[in-house]
Amino acid sequence: MKRFYLFIIVLMVVISVPLATKADDLTNRLKGRILLQVESKGEAWYVNPQDGKRSYMADGDQAFQIMKTLGVGISNKNLDKIKTDANFRKKFIGKIFLQVEAHGEAYYISFDGRYNYLKDGASAYEVMRRLGLGISNNNLNKLAIKEEIDTWACGSNISFTYNNVPVTYGTVLNPTTSKCWLDRNLGATRVAQTSTDYLAYGDLFQWGRGDDGHQSITWTGYYAWGLPVNVTTTDALSLLDTPGHNKFILAPDSPHDWRSPQNDNLWQGINGVNNPCPSGFRIPTDIELTAEINSWSSKNPAGALVPL
Repeated sequence: MKRFYLFIIVLMVVISVPLATKADDLTNRLKGRILLQVESKGEAWYVNPQDGKRSYMADGDQAFQIMKTLGVGISNKNLDKIKTDANFRKKFIGKIFLQVEAHGEAYYISFDGRYNYLKDGASAYEVMRRLGLGISNNNLNKLAIKEEIDTWACGSNISFTYNNVPVTYGTVLNPTTSKCWLDRNLGATRVAQTSTDYLAYGDLFQWGRGDDGHQSITWTGYYAWGLPVNVTTTDALSLLDTPGHNKFILAPDSPHDWRSPQNDNLWQGINGVNNPCPSGFRIPTDIELTAEINSWSSKNPAGALVPL
């Protein structure tokens, strides 16, 4: 029985990936594929559509990280076409796209012509196993290995799109709490130089609302009121999580919320609805903010400015 089972496995491999006379031919045909090493323990690999090199995906979390690292940015407009136009989608088979005008959501265009949302490690693992193509060790060895994926680490700069403009912020690791923070508030034009540096104040969001422009503020001095970039307001409460405009929504009546009915599930986690932070970041919790303050040498603005 075991010999028969092995024979079936080998037959599947030969059917899935015909033998190639040249390694280059095989590499070109497998670019963008997820491969499963069926003659071993089912190890998964992703073949970069750019250089044809394979990256090992040990588990769902690593698969998710690799796919996001090798992904390329796509506008919301083109992503909508990817989702709705099958012919347009077929032009990008095997590629991974990152929704850079939102929160860096990742999508893999599989060889069956579908788009697959990679929400997290668990979904990446499911896609990896469902769409993986069996390959023999012999053919797999013909593909060059990408020795190292350039993974991002705290302390490095991070580039993303904020308020429809490309920006680059620094990051800081707190060794006491092990939390990684952006080096400035969203919308700030620079890192705070002093505790009264108004250029580091950043924007003012309505709680739970996305980066739609309503939050944009121009600061002219430490004692001066911030001036909204968009001076137009509305008293029409939004019925949706995304109002669809950049007006500040006035809510003078209790519960003083811009949305009706209220939605207390916004901004929850990295993949939370309306999370305005760059990919991989989120709004800190009250507990995390308290721990951060408690780690300062002095619990005041001066303590906040001490380099970690």
